[in-house]
Amino acid sequence: MMELADFHFIRPFWLLLLIPGCLLVWGLWYYQPKQGLWEQVIPTHLLKHLMVESGSAIKRWPLALLLLAWLLATLALAGPSWQKVTLPVQKSAQPLVIVLDMSLSLYADDLKPNRLTRAKRKLRDLLKQRQEGLTGLVAYAGEAYTIAPLTDDGQTIANLVKALSPEIMPVTGSRADRGINQALELLNNSEAGGGDILLMTDGIEKETLQTIKQQLKNTPYQLSILGIGTKEGAPIRVNNTLLKDQRGAIVIAKLNRSQLANLAQQFGGRYSDITLTDQDIERLLPETDDLADTMEVEQTFDEWHDQGYWLLLLVVPLALAGFRRGWLMAVLLVPLALPEPASAGWWQDLWQTRDQQGAKALANGDTASAAELFTDPSWKGTSQFQSQQYEQAAQSFAQTGNAEGFYNQGNAFAYAGKMDEAINAYEQALKLNPDFEKAQQNKKILEDLKKQQQQQQNQQQSSQNQNSPDQNDQNQSNQDSQQQDNNQQQSRAQNNDQPGKNQQDQSQSDSQSSEHPQDQQNQQAQNNQATQGSQQDQDDQVTESSSQDAEKDAKDLDEQSEKASQLSQQSADETEQQDTQQQAQQLVEGDANSLEQQQVEGWLRRIPDDPSGLLRRKLLYQQRLKQFQQQQSDSEIKW
Repeated sequence: MMELADFHFIRPFWLLLLIPGCLLVWGLWYYQPKQGLWEQVIPTHLLKHLMVESGSAIKRWPLALLLLAWLLATLALAGPSWQKVTLPVQKSAQPLVIVLDMSLSLYADDLKPNRLTRAKRKLRDLLKQRQEGLTGLVAYAGEAYTIAPLTDDGQTIANLVKALSPEIMPVTGSRADRGINQALELLNNSEAGGGDILLMTDGIEKETLQTIKQQLKNTPYQLSILGIGTKEGAPIRVNNTLLKDQRGAIVIAKLNRSQLANLAQQFGGRYSDITLTDQDIERLLPETDDLADTMEVEQTFDEWHDQGYWLLLLVVPLALAGFRRGWLMAVLLVPLALPEPASAGWWQDLWQTRDQQGAKALANGDTASAAELFTDPSWKGTSQFQSQQYEQAAQSFAQTGNAEGFYNQGNAFAYAGKMDEAINAYEQALKLNPDFEKAQQNKKILEDLKKQQQQQQNQQQSSQNQNSPDQNDQNQSNQDSQQQDNNQQQSRAQNNDQPGKNQQDQSQSDSQSSEHPQDQQNQQAQNNQATQGSQQDQDDQVTESSSQDAEKDAKDLDEQSEKASQLSQQSADETEQQDTQQQAQQLVEGDANSLEQQQVEGWLRRIPDDPSGLLRRKLLYQQRLKQFQQQQSDSEIKW
């Protein structure tokens, strides 16, 4: 929404054009054309009645249209604006690889205090002055090493320069050709098409010179050289001793300007001696005016949006009145003759393509609309992927037909959970580009994940198969225990049934004895007494047996509860004992760790402060990776 407080003109000086516009219209408004020679012989008040109107008199309404068109055009040029837009930052992507000589000859003191100090200072000044572009640093002696890859952070490289010296180089020598070869690898691995190489050296051997020419032949890179040293040269002082050759003579390191200048000129570069000013840097730094060598960085800035183009749309119909009559009616009839638009965005289609509209929607975060607007399959798939329409994105990426498209299709299938389809898509990408590392990595990750899932499924099945026999055994044991309880209950029931049986036998005997009541009355009484006594004894036995069983069950319950309490108490004691042991172990470990930490800190204090130690280890690591096994011959220069 427009706010009056933010309204202003971006180019207000264009408003000065209103002054000549007003003067022009004012002059034309009051301009009266002459009627010819008749005015010289006939008075004016009579001439207007005698002359026939030819229609050549100036009409007033075109002047008004002219003034309006002038006003609108001037306001458009002034740039009315009331809102800001966020724009990406474009930086130069032209790469520059600096190859720095780290041979022992840099200890020569023909440049005060010595060549090494002057070279490092000049390199820091160069990095400070180079505001844009990618910069890499390579140091060489007997072997070349990448100190810093191509980056736009010059301050990081400047911090590494402080620790550079010939002493940290794993192999002594002066192999500039290996430094150039390392620089070519950095440039070839970069996305930029071109690049420059800046060689900072104090000399190149003849054999090495021929190798450099072969390396730079048929390459798009320019070679510039900064000479370090003087023509007269100076001895090389290492550890307060002068360096001597194999014959015992003192080595004098001299600068061969003509050789270095010819080499730079041959490969489209420039040569300069090292100076105390910035003239050498200004001469050797590549120009970064080419807008094609730019890249978009992860930074943005706000800029006022020029709305003047809307006013130009109003100037167009006014301009039509200047050369053709009847234009107004034609303009009004044009919309009537237009066919019905096929889509609601026909107005946007007049000014932007579908892909441009989709790019705008994608920049605003409207991925769903962008997916509908894009016609390019790659951009359409990207929008669908960001809107989590993975299957549709996979179909769009498949239409590209290139390795990048199949790679993106595999990513879409992977996010959709279709691992087999994703692996097939990665295989298609690798068929088109066998060196596609990202596709190889993602394919391997999915294959490993698929194997893990299969292993987990197999483990689950095996665990289920193992659990089924255990469950059968448990059920069998439960059945056995239930059967045992039933047998005990039956035995107890049989014991309880025995008194009834005795009573039945006794009743039978009583019935037999009652057949002769008159003859055996005394005997019957005795038998009754005996029967009562036996029944009472049997009842006592039954009661005693049942009480014994109850006491036995109660004892069993008491024993079980006592055992359970003993087990719980034992487990609690064991848990408490384990907790105590863990606490003691933690205390011991804490004391040991604190003691060990104190010992480590004491050892660290005894380590000397060497800022170049880390860089030295880095160079040694690179040396081991290269597996440098070539032995230097006796004739090879070691400085």
